[in-house]
Order: sequence, then structure tokens, then C-alpha cells
Amino acid sequence: MVTSRPAITQISRLARRAGGTAAANRMVPEETPVAFSYAGTTHAVM
Repeated sequence: MVTSRPAITQISRLARRAGGTAAANRMVPEETPVAFSYAGTTHAVM
């Protein structure tokens, strides 16, 4: 079964700086494992 996930996910974060903290959101890429065969050998990457 193949499922589709978004390529990017929004997460909440707290930024801490000299002036204090600030709540914000950040977009982060979703990791997707990929497997392939090259010259008879199987490889997997993220």
C-alpha cells in the first residue's frame, strides 16, 4: 500500500534570544526513505 504524506510539516517552536523567548512556527521537510538497486546491490537512503 502506498500512502501519501506532505513533503513539508509545520511545527511550533520557542526561539530563545538575549531579549527573551518568542513562540513561532517553522516549516520542516519530511524525511522519506528511498530504496534502489544498483549493479545488483540494494541501497537505502533518507
